[in-house]
Amino acid sequence: MRPNILGILAIVAVTEAASKHGFKVPPFLNCEGPTFHPIWSVFRESAIANAQAGYPRNESLREMAVDLITTFEPSMLLGARAWVVQLRSAATGDIYHLRRQTQLGTADDVAFTLASTNIGLQENLGRQTSTQAETDPAGFCLYGYVQALFIEFRHTIPLQEEGSELPSNDPRLAACHDRRPLLDVAEQLLGGETCETDFLESSEWPLKTFDLHLSLHSTLSLHSSSDCHVLFDMNEFVSRPHEGSWLPKPQLGFKPQKPLQSLQIAAFGLHVASTLEPVAALSEALRTSNPDGNLQVSYFGHPCYGRPGDKSLRHACVYKCQMLGSPCEDDAVADMLKGMFNSSGFYEEVPWSIPGALAALGNAWRDDAADLMVCSGPLVLCYLLDVLAPSKLMVMTLCSQLLWGAPPGEQVGAMLLGQVRMMSQNPRRALAACNVFAASQCLYQTGIELPVVERVAHYLPAVSWGPHESHWKEVLVLRARYWHRLPGQYFMDVLEAFLRLNEFSHNFTFVMAASFGPDELPPDEIAGYRATVLIPNDLTVFAFVEVYALGVPTFVPEASWLYRLRRAAPFGFLQPSMALPDLTGIHGNFRYPPFLTAKNDLEDLKTFLHWQQTSELHTRPHVQQFGSIPQLLYLTASADLLQISKGMREHSSKLRQEAADFWTSVLHRFEALRRTKTEAESAPVLSSFMSSGHVIGNGGSGGNGHEEHSQLRAFLDCSAEEHGAWNSFRHAFQSNAAAGFSINWELQAMAQSLWNSVQGSPQNFAAASALFHQVLIGDAAVELGIRSGHCHYGLVAALFILARHDSHGNAFHYSAMALQMLGGSAALDFLEDSAWPFSSLDLTLAILHQSTSPGDEGTIGTCPLFSCANFGRVRSIIEDRIPWSSLSHRIQHNLPVGYEVPNRKWKVAVVGVHPSLSADIAFAVNAALRGRTEHQYFGLSCPAHHSAVHHCSFRCEVLGQCSNDAIFDVILGQMLNFADFTQKSFDQQVLTQELQAIVSSDAFLSGAELQICTGPYYLCHMLQQVLDAPMLIYMGLTMTYMAPSYAVKEMLESARSIASDFTWMGSQGVGSRRTAVVATDLIRAAQFHHAVGVWIAALPPLSLYQTEGLASKTTRNLEAIALRPELWRRAAFFPALRGLLRHFTDAKTKIAFQTHFLPMRSILSYSAAILVPWDNDVMSFYELYHAAVPLLMPDEKLMTKWLPSVRWGSLEFEHPNDPKPSPSLIRLDHGQGLQAWMNQSTLRNVLEAEGTSWIAAADYYRFPHVQYFHSVASLVQQLQSLSPATVATSMRRASQKIQSQTLAAYRQVLQHVLGFGHIYDSSDSSDSSSRQLSKLRGNWNQMQLGGTCKNGFITQADFLAEPKSSPQVGLHQCLRLCDETAGCEVAVFNGLTCMVYDQFCNTTDLRREGRHKMH
Repeated sequence: MRPNILGILAIVAVTEAASKHGFKVPPFLNCEGPTFHPIWSVFRESAIANAQAGYPRNESLREMAVDLITTFEPSMLLGARAWVVQLRSAATGDIYHLRRQTQLGTADDVAFTLASTNIGLQENLGRQTSTQAETDPAGFCLYGYVQALFIEFRHTIPLQEEGSELPSNDPRLAACHDRRPLLDVAEQLLGGETCETDFLESSEWPLKTFDLHLSLHSTLSLHSSSDCHVLFDMNEFVSRPHEGSWLPKPQLGFKPQKPLQSLQIAAFGLHVASTLEPVAALSEALRTSNPDGNLQVSYFGHPCYGRPGDKSLRHACVYKCQMLGSPCEDDAVADMLKGMFNSSGFYEEVPWSIPGALAALGNAWRDDAADLMVCSGPLVLCYLLDVLAPSKLMVMTLCSQLLWGAPPGEQVGAMLLGQVRMMSQNPRRALAACNVFAASQCLYQTGIELPVVERVAHYLPAVSWGPHESHWKEVLVLRARYWHRLPGQYFMDVLEAFLRLNEFSHNFTFVMAASFGPDELPPDEIAGYRATVLIPNDLTVFAFVEVYALGVPTFVPEASWLYRLRRAAPFGFLQPSMALPDLTGIHGNFRYPPFLTAKNDLEDLKTFLHWQQTSELHTRPHVQQFGSIPQLLYLTASADLLQISKGMREHSSKLRQEAADFWTSVLHRFEALRRTKTEAESAPVLSSFMSSGHVIGNGGSGGNGHEEHSQLRAFLDCSAEEHGAWNSFRHAFQSNAAAGFSINWELQAMAQSLWNSVQGSPQNFAAASALFHQVLIGDAAVELGIRSGHCHYGLVAALFILARHDSHGNAFHYSAMALQMLGGSAALDFLEDSAWPFSSLDLTLAILHQSTSPGDEGTIGTCPLFSCANFGRVRSIIEDRIPWSSLSHRIQHNLPVGYEVPNRKWKVAVVGVHPSLSADIAFAVNAALRGRTEHQYFGLSCPAHHSAVHHCSFRCEVLGQCSNDAIFDVILGQMLNFADFTQKSFDQQVLTQELQAIVSSDAFLSGAELQICTGPYYLCHMLQQVLDAPMLIYMGLTMTYMAPSYAVKEMLESARSIASDFTWMGSQGVGSRRTAVVATDLIRAAQFHHAVGVWIAALPPLSLYQTEGLASKTTRNLEAIALRPELWRRAAFFPALRGLLRHFTDAKTKIAFQTHFLPMRSILSYSAAILVPWDNDVMSFYELYHAAVPLLMPDEKLMTKWLPSVRWGSLEFEHPNDPKPSPSLIRLDHGQGLQAWMNQSTLRNVLEAEGTSWIAAADYYRFPHVQYFHSVASLVQQLQSLSPATVATSMRRASQKIQSQTLAAYRQVLQHVLGFGHIYDSSDSSDSSSRQLSKLRGNWNQMQLGGTCKNGFITQADFLAEPKSSPQVGLHQCLRLCDETAGCEVAVFNGLTCMVYDQFCNTTDLRREGRHKMH
């Protein structure tokens, strides 16, 4: 047995510390000094010689390596920790000691923890590892041990190598893959994934980290090779990307006719410096063109993520205030951006909603004076601006990953990437990338090649590098996330160890910028340091651009070392992302995709090194790169800093001139557009349509309007001569549609030919698609679109046909591509306005039904068309099961005509957050009780959120309550943040106690004889516990809204008990609790049933609080008002909808878009209202319906298509992106039931959840006489053919019937809740009836002549008297019917039939012929 090598080697004298780049190396890195055995120095020198020779096999060196591995294996784990102790001792000069502990991972100073000591060394060494007592951990040589493991791995002899004389059981005779555990252990010792202890290159050990890394990850293949190890050479490993085509491309040809006079800019962005750069560049271009030019800038966004006391983040807030000026607080756009990224300050993405962001952004920015928008990203913010203000000029700079911050999902990603394509073709948009990599990513993802305009920090003052005497020996370490990670702290410790060891020969100080607190150092202060060191947060950073512009010598890590450093703080720019289909073969020109694929570490390494070389850090001249800490010190001491600074400033000046040329050309191009813009280009944009009086209508002659309409039809239908073969395809497609889209291979061949012709010229296709969008929104002339020959909807139809006939598994691809062409959230989907007889709903069903029908080879699904859908299924189920609803196909319970209401006043406390919902039931209960209530409101909201500020106006103007009360401020304010509608956490017990105190202190509330609660339901639940009074709950909000998750089940059990306490069947005795629950519509009732298992009645809102009526209308000539502003701001389809309306309307037909809260009297001045509902029971619908305002609404099919853009909030899961179950889905019973919630993010999700059937169950599609449109053209046709007076009369009659039935239902509920009631029937005595009739007649005037009214009929009923009853009973019931019928003014009775009429009955002109005179 060989003796242990440590026991036989002579003691080697310890020499002076070794040096690297002229700097002494701390002994613990080279394993020198009294704590280390001399064998480590001998081994290091032998390894250096072996490495210089290319690591040939050397058996004596291998034996030395194996002895070191086996001897020190027992102390390996503690020895690795001892390295950290020695590091800190060397860095501080203090003495630290290793605390021996049996539990790793719980002590201080732990660098890392290996998962297990069973690491496969014994099997891979061919001998037993040491069983002797553990050696001193302080003598464990971390880098020497790693070197030994690598040398042993190098001595692997592949199985197929000839001439081997090793015994068959020798572990070296193996595949490289089999000996990977040796390298696994080595990599773990260097810090594993984050490489925190990896400073090999700063020591004299010859092994490079990448030699180890490449050798490890090259063994993933099971095949052996002649050499298992791989030696890293940057020049051979990866080549530099070609840069020839990535040069700034100023858009020439726009020579200035006259100097630019002024410019008003609205600048949007997330990152302050990213926005300042283009704004300052445009300002400089304006000053160059006209020194007297005037520039005004308004900034929006740039959220401050820092919090008081958070030194790592607060500097960003200070920087924002310093650079953008007052006000320093976040604005509404900043608040919206905070919804995209979390509050960590590192911009991690969080789920959010595009429709909600559209609404927030539309309300936040109303700067009509701005000539130009500047958007510095993220792209999704620029997309929102592009949708909201399509006609406004906009500059967009790309310097981050395109889909950064976007909601997850390929559909949203494809929409945003497609938007880049369209924006690049829009003359009102100027796009530029900040560097080669950003342009490369854009090209790869979108196929669009952008000009590169490098950043030069235009916004900095004219300051240049010139070290102050006090800073000549100081190097400034710039802020970076890396320094807040453990590897960054070790980096500074190793650097400090070098500085302490070499302080007498090289006295430098490295100053951390973060040590100055939150204040950003001013440029003149930064320019006073000897140099700067930067570890970038991403592939490109503004800190580098700024110090480069100042000419401050800057040191950055080499790309190979940066690959390891960035693992502690990953680069967001390189994260995996999607790309649009590569129609032009561009991807083939990329050696590596511009993303880290995460397939394996080796591929990611190659990708990173390839693309890092395109960063400004490694492409700009005169930047000093270091690969180790001693090299950093060497450059700091020896570099010609004066010459470096001079070269940096000269290069910056060149870049600055190139940027100025580019931005000047952009400004002159925009100026030319402003001066020569056509009528279409000057169409109102976001800010103007938000101002009062925005009206769409064609002011030209009828002939011109008809001609323009015809041209648009030709453009959408592809029926012009320029469309060529598309005409034949359209006719064939229409015939095929009439036949139910049966298989037609001739049609398939036509579709394939047309699609192939487009694929052959993808650049033209992208430009034509962008032009199609511009024509729709009104930014380009229709004639231009026709001349292009592009048939957009024809291509969608061709893809549909290809999907229908596909038998090769491409149907999904064809259908998905067709949907992409229709834009995200139906932005370009107006197929119904064309002659192409199909819908995006058919396309979506084609994706859902990808099964082949028997006997119908090649088709998709058994019923591929949306016309097969059963719209009424859900509605029928609910109406069959619900105890009562208005206008049902059957009234489940015959409600008695009248109740005897006690002649007294009830004190009614109405508690709820929603003002109009609370007002509705308060007035309904008052009417049901004959006006015998005195009510007060509690908790009515006045949200700060822009989408609900109309609540404030309603509460004050209609209900007279203009200030908040304690329930809103104290109780609801703890449950919800009313500025952004985010729920808060609260203590249920504390909140209930506070509610008890509020109730006790309010005399009216505590003395209420009836409490009406409209929600949130959890407030009703708490109120029931503190207020002992009969309760009626009106369900008009999501049941679990604002409820804490831990209390949902308890709340639902209480709700079931309340709902079960009242029954519509049989006699109505007084229950123990005297409670009842009713809902606003069928959908709310179904949601309640899903939660608690009890069906409740649906009593629709009656809007009895309205004092305005049809009699006060002064209608305009066919002018409709479109409700409401928040909807139009967030709807992706609105720009195109508005553009098409301009084409379809004429001089006599106008549509005004609501911009703010309007009182009913203003709305009544219009001849009709256009309403696209944003929820299932919008109160505006009921108000307009009962006011008899003709309503135009999208039909069920169109509403389904628009649902992903509009979103019905009450049908949306409360927390759709939360992995935990949504509170909406919590139910007491787990049986089968209707689930009235759905994911509305995509059309596919909506159809999967039977969205159309749920839409059809809303009252919008149950109430009669509502006018429906299925397209933009049909909306205009409906308006043009509308007879407002006729429709209003029909609506008024239906409204009165609904109100009459609903008030009768309320009386039955109140009889139970309040414990009163006497139903008049045939058993009533004549005397009693006479007395009651006498009381009634006190309010009536009897006509001298009989007859019936010619106009104003509402309803009728038969009252057949029983033989023993008084003849007065029927008359009494008739008068009672009129009392209970809203709008009734006249009642006529002939002993059997009672007819009631409204105010339009002329009692001086009655119909008296025949039997009429008997009334």
